[in-house]
Amino acid sequence: MMNTPLNHTLPSFDQWRDNRWLFTILGVFLALIAGWLIGSWGVLGALMTVGIPISIIALVGILVEPRIGLLLYLNFSFLIGFTRFLTVDLAVGTALDGILVLTLVSTFLNGKRMDWTRLRRPAFWILIVWLSFTILEYFNPEHPTLPPGFTTPAHFR
Repeated sequence: MMNTPLNHTLPSFDQWRDNRWLFTILGVFLALIAGWLIGSWGVLGALMTVGIPISIIALVGILVEPRIGLLLYLNFSFLIGFTRFLTVDLAVGTALDGILVLTLVSTFLNGKRMDWTRLRRPAFWILIVWLSFTILEYFNPEHPTLPPGFTTPAHFR
């Protein structure tokens, strides 16, 4: 039995890039999905058509580079004040907690290339205490209803 690498069986990126039929079929399929979402859900479908790809790109970006998660967390923290002018209840607090958890998971996943001495700063420990406090609040048995716990951040309750 020969020990040959499997590289010859997988097409290279250039072969995928030059395959116009693949991108034509993929583009038509995604356009049909977007049309169906907009047609059946209206404005919410249009927002999902734009929001889902942005969310996937942000998720992958956070998992690849933890700094992106921290920057998104800081930027979305300023949106909390803006949400009081909206008539729709958005789960901004839960989204912030999710970004924070993803950032910490990404930090540990990228641990081999991290300089762990930089995490000995007080800001990191404050972040850990804040996340622990928030997670404990979600399991608070004295909280009368569950939705406010998931729609408002901990410091606005």
